Amino acid sequence: MSLDLLESYLEDDIRTGDITTRGVLTEEKATAKILCKQECVVSGLLVVKELFSLRDMDAKLLAADGDELTPVKVVVEVEGLAVDILELERTALNIMSRMSGIATETRKMVDIVESINPEAVVAATRKTTPGFRLYEKLAVTHGGGDPHRYGLFDAILIKDNHIQLAGGIEEALRRIKESSDAPIEIEVVDLETALLALEHGAHRIMLDNFTPEAAAEAYSVLKEKDPDVIIEVSGGLKPDNVADYAKHADILSMGWLTHGIRGVDFSMEVE
Repeated sequence: MSLDLLESYLEDDIRTGDITTRGVLTEEKATAKILCKQECVVSGLLVVKELFSLRDMDAKLLAADGDELTPVKVVVEVEGLAVDILELERTALNIMSRMSGIATETRKMVDIVESINPEAVVAATRKTTPGFRLYEKLAVTHGGGDPHRYGLFDAILIKDNHIQLAGGIEEALRRIKESSDAPIEIEVVDLETALLALEHGAHRIMLDNFTPEAAAEAYSVLKEKDPDVIIEVSGGLKPDNVADYAKHADILSMGWLTHGIRGVDFSMEVE
């Protein structure tokens, strides 16, 4: 976790100071509780603990990231100066709300996929919120999913624009193999290009926006030619259709986990 990143979130909200809180309060002490108010997979507890540590408060956690909770559940207790607690309140709740929403949706997807194909992996994508990617990816893991690529720096994924600008699949693969010995993933739009990618050395093939029937056919043909090739299915996967793809994929990657979710309701009570 990055304390500098958390400090930047506070700076975004507080800036020159909470003019309301510091106009009303001085040195009062307070005890606060964060409550989970709806059923969820909770995420962000350790992040919030780090957030409170920035103001020298030691938050007590009453649940663990990844726990399945029912309302109303107290998940955090913290003591300190009232001005500090109130200045951090909304940032803490926002972090937990979004992270828990992601973890909850991920757990739903994982449960659907595991019931059909226990070996398949539910993965996130780079469709994340600028500045909050680290914690969104962490929330995916709390829901039982895989963070996949954190960014452009940690894995090779040749996409349609790379292929077009390089002059084709063969040339794109030739160039990437000259520049790196890392495993190569490539995005394809039909079985013909998938077979071409496999022939020219791709280790992982992403079936992008395939129908369930086309994905099943591609999976069967590609695995017959190379049982070790990893097949990833992506594009438009949601709760209402992921089951149609689960049997014919090693990895199901979905932007839905980070951009199609609704935050979980948390609140703070101060004494």
